[in-house]
This record gives sequence, structure tokens and C-alpha cells, in this order.
Amino acid sequence: MVKTLLALAATALFASGALAQDGGKIPWSKDPAAAMDAANASGKPMVLFFTSDG
Repeated sequence: MVKTLLALAATALFASGALAQDGGKIPWSKDPAAAMDAANASGKPMVLFFTSDG
């Protein structure tokens, strides 16, 4: 009985993580102001990616 309850709890825990994912779709924007507005609207963090020739 205890093993069954633990297995059920573990299944629920792992399934909730899969449901929380948004499919890995990242909308890229070259306008930082628009990207900041989109991040604020969706409640997700914003990542800046840049390179240097130096």
C-alpha cells in the first residue's frame, strides 16, 4: 500500500513538471525594448545574447 502511494506521488510529481513546459519555443526579437515588454507580459525572464569581435 505504501509503495503504491509513493509511486502515485512520484508519478504526479514528474507529470507536473512535464505539464509546466511550454514546448521550448523561444521567440527571438532583435528589439530589446519589445523583448522586455514581452518578458514582462508573459512573466518570464529575459535573456540578452551578444557577441564581440574582440
